[in-house]
Amino acid sequence: MICATCGHDNPDRLVFCQECGQRLAPRVAPPTTPVAPPAPGPSPAPLGNTSPLAVGVVSRALAPAPAPVPTQPRPPPPEPPRGAATRCPGCGAPNDRSLRFCVRCGTRIEASTEPLVTAASELAQRSAPPSIEARPVVTLPVPARVCARCQGANDASARFCKSCGASLGDSPAYAEPPRPPVVAALDLRASEALAWRPRIVTIARDGGEGASFPLKDVTDLGRSEGDIMVADDQFISPRHARLTRRGERVVLRDLESTNGVFVRIPVPAGPHAACSEVPLADQDLFLIGQQVLKLELVKGAEEGLGAASQHGTLIFGTPTAPRYARLAQRTVEGITRDIFYVRKLETILGREVGDIVFTDDPFLSRRHASIRIDRESRRPFLADLGSSNGTFLKIRDEVQLKHGDHFRIGQQLFRLDLEPPTRPETS
Repeated sequence: MICATCGHDNPDRLVFCQECGQRLAPRVAPPTTPVAPPAPGPSPAPLGNTSPLAVGVVSRALAPAPAPVPTQPRPPPPEPPRGAATRCPGCGAPNDRSLRFCVRCGTRIEASTEPLVTAASELAQRSAPPSIEARPVVTLPVPARVCARCQGANDASARFCKSCGASLGDSPAYAEPPRPPVVAALDLRASEALAWRPRIVTIARDGGEGASFPLKDVTDLGRSEGDIMVADDQFISPRHARLTRRGERVVLRDLESTNGVFVRIPVPAGPHAACSEVPLADQDLFLIGQQVLKLELVKGAEEGLGAASQHGTLIFGTPTAPRYARLAQRTVEGITRDIFYVRKLETILGREVGDIVFTDDPFLSRRHASIRIDRESRRPFLADLGSSNGTFLKIRDEVQLKHGDHFRIGQQLFRLDLEPPTRPETS
């Protein structure tokens, strides 16, 4: 079909010119004169010597008027194959990729590159399983040196032992033993497409989250045995602790390890909230900063001998005070170094402020924890004063953990997550 504007020859099925975009004039076939048999009646008189031109004129004048040709609506252009079509940006009609103007409205579609998605392709995309991005397995850092005094593991750049403070200048280089297979840690972001299960998350020294491990019905932790193994921590026993799922509860138990399992006691909910106290028993161990302290209740004669006299004369000396208990400082050498007596109904422990201070421990807060003695029952209670690194109590029997509870084995700190992480709301 020839465009009346630019003269471009277009296929008959098009409505708009593919060169200039103008609407093409509808193509109407010229009417043809119907041929009908002559009507019965008298023959027309001969015209005599009439010229052929006059005869033609008279014939056409006497011929009946042609019947009108019925016009039919122009069928819509055939829809091109869906796999090789683009949608018009104006009306959304499908067009062949080779066309420059829409066959329905004439809008220029040369710059439109939106592919037409077929129903089959939509169904395939919906039914296809979500792709999971492969992420590297997160492993715990490997220390490079072992302290010659306490056998504690330290980083390669450390100059002094983080456990006992000894110089690492003469310590031999750490020879890594053959490492047992470690359970692959799942990244929370990569496992969102999987079914979420309760898990424990390692907490790094800077407070950030490390590797996470989904919990089975029974999950054992250890250095060389169990489901989760930390081969680089020499303070962890071969099979150290066990986590057991009982319905919606998770129970933690010590498997007779050498150094025990420590659980963080509750912290105050706010700066003006009351401290949550936990009762202490005789021979209980608790951890503040790097200090491992054992509580020993004072019994018998240690509670006080009373005023002494000689030949009826009182002995002159420092005034006596009641002694409720004593704290024995346990060192990595396996011996007791210092002993501190609890003489007040409330004793504050910290790095700078308190009744018992450890000025050389950078992991302690200024006012870290307190020991309160009940006046009537003389029973001791331990409380955290909102410290940064927390106060941990060694467990004796199995304990039930709640969501967000922290526990420590060796030098590793873990957090229990019983609920899936919440997604941030997007506006």
